[in-house]
Amino acid sequence: MKEKTYFEILEEMEGQKDSEREKRIEIGEKCLDAIKSLENKNEIISVNHLVRFNGKEYDICISEWKGKKDGVREI
Repeated sequence: MKEKTYFEILEEMEGQKDSEREKRIEIGEKCLDAIKSLENKNEIISVNHLVRFNGKEYDICISEWKGKKDGVREI
């Protein structure tokens, strides 16, 4: 097994950070699109998006907040 140089390790770390950053941007864009859909169409009560991250799938649901102002809501 070949030893990696300092610069090779930094390059790998940057690649992982860029990939994670891109995924965060993608998720953020999906959330903003969902909010815009909720604001523009009164008949929609929630928007779901399937997100793949680290080999797993997650369901993100965006709906208008109906809870208390302190950010607590029981489901």
